[in-house]
Amino acid sequence: MGMTCTLTQLSEPTMRALLEDPAQVFRLVSPGLASVARGFSPYARDPIELAEGDGRQLDLGKSWNGIHFLLTGMVEGGPLPLAFICSTELMAVGQVDVGYGPARLLPPAQVDELQAALTSVKGSELASNFDPGKMDALEVYPGVWGREDGLDRLDEVKHSFDELKAFVEEASRAGGGIIVAIQ
Repeated sequence: MGMTCTLTQLSEPTMRALLEDPAQVFRLVSPGLASVARGFSPYARDPIELAEGDGRQLDLGKSWNGIHFLLTGMVEGGPLPLAFICSTELMAVGQVDVGYGPARLLPPAQVDELQAALTSVKGSELASNFDPGKMDALEVYPGVWGREDGLDRLDEVKHSFDELKAFVEEASRAGGGIIVAIQ
């Protein structure tokens, strides 16, 4: 299965409720696993009330680290807002491990900054940064960028990037935040 990155939209009231009870993060990022997730107790508190539009998700699949690399030139970290996928500078949703560490939160102001930054990035810029040999040498996940199996990895990443831009634009228009979870 491997590591995937899921982005989840949430309203500001839901974001505040989640920060008060971080164990509820599974209700948003992995609703099907909420009752069996590590550290989750369905009896700890009542479920968070979700507002309209909360819980809409985008699964970047295994393209997440490729997108991060093509935006920042780095495997991890980098300057925000474009480094949001692999940034430890974003607010953690408590210490609840959702798979590969805690989920990270972009509040509405950071979503707006990200939306503005992504708007200026064109697919041709991503393509110019795409170097399968370098990405494999640096171990950009999933580490199969240079494989000769007939799959066009750049097209996969560009498609996921286009979905990402639309998702962030929608979250920005709604005035909401985004949870970033690598699972």
